[in-house]
Amino acid sequence: MNVIKSAVFAILFLFVFTHIEAQVQFGVKAGLNINNIGIISEDDESDTKMLFRYHVGATTNYDINEALSLQPSLLFSIKGFSLNESEKDEFSEFTQKGYASLYYLEVPINLAYKINNFQIYAGPYTAFGIGGRGKSETTTKLNFGGLVSEETTTDEATYTPYYREVTQDDDLEDDETPYNGFDYGLNAGVGYKLNNLLFNVGYSYGLGNWFARTEGNDDFRKDNKIQNRVISLSVSYFFGE
Repeated sequence: MNVIKSAVFAILFLFVFTHIEAQVQFGVKAGLNINNIGIISEDDESDTKMLFRYHVGATTNYDINEALSLQPSLLFSIKGFSLNESEKDEFSEFTQKGYASLYYLEVPINLAYKINNFQIYAGPYTAFGIGGRGKSETTTKLNFGGLVSEETTTDEATYTPYYREVTQDDDLEDDETPYNGFDYGLNAGVGYKLNNLLFNVGYSYGLGNWFARTEGNDDFRKDNKIQNRVISLSVSYFFGE
């Protein structure tokens, strides 16, 4: 967390105290999120898959000088992962498919270094959870002496962001799953500017933990983490000159 704060203050210091008048452009931004997660756990060996979702919102470009630009944005961004696992032995076959999507309001603050029309950018982001949905489908096949049975069950989940400790008094619904509403991390990527359009390819490395704080789970959260990992493809359009 201290790394993020230091990066934010350094970028804002550079912007506010520069002696060169900045040129400001406002625009809109949208693109594809290729999501997955990083898992830190001794017990969970789940092989998660990519989940394709999107981001959309407003963006700004502050030209500090000919070489540097500050590019903060406010985005609605969907992150998460998908799952497709199967196990098979002589008598049974187990298959599980599903996904988890978390919805965020995200504020990336990137500093871009420009080389002609090309850009290299990096910076921190903070994100605030506003909800989420998930679904899983589990199929079990049994085969005993030629007698075959198959059963499929489907479960849906609602993800609820918490910015405080979850307590027993919260009385969660059966399909309701709490998650840590605050996320933060680092962005890096490259871009190409063509007139009023900016094309970006980036990578987002989440440092926050999906697991919400709940009564008595401090040790669990220290040893078990789920963190966002996102490859993004985006296009920004800036109004004006």
